[in-house]
Amino acid sequence: MDDVKLGLLVRRAGKRTRAFLGSADVECHWGVTVRDMVRIMEKNYFAALDYRLWLALGGSLFTLVIIGIQVAGLFSRTAPGVLAALSPLSLILPAAILAKRIGWKWTSAMLAPFMLPVFLYALLNSVYATLRHGGIRWRDTFYPLAILRSGNVQ
Repeated sequence: MDDVKLGLLVRRAGKRTRAFLGSADVECHWGVTVRDMVRIMEKNYFAALDYRLWLALGGSLFTLVIIGIQVAGLFSRTAPGVLAALSPLSLILPAAILAKRIGWKWTSAMLAPFMLPVFLYALLNSVYATLRHGGIRWRDTFYPLAILRSGNVQ
């Protein structure tokens, strides 16, 4: 989140920023499994919500409702219900385009519909770990939650 907050400060100072897809220019090894991704994002997901518990829990509840609607749609036997159940499949095409653009196998895009529950779990894990430890550990340094909140760029 430090790079995101730095970009926000640059914009607030009246400077211009831009982003680009630099997969051919920069490489960063995060991990090779879903478990690795969840562990690595432990310090970031709650930070992305400015350590606001109500926002994390509200967003999680909203996500659970969306997933519930999709599951219920499977059993509704109605056209809108089936469409709701199949809606996660709409993520495959953009994911395939992005995968091709960054040099991944397009077949990896088939996993995109299953990522919402993974992201939900990663968020809840981030909240739990941050609150349980009273802060985050990054690069062998512990940052207490009070300090993180006091220096947070809103």
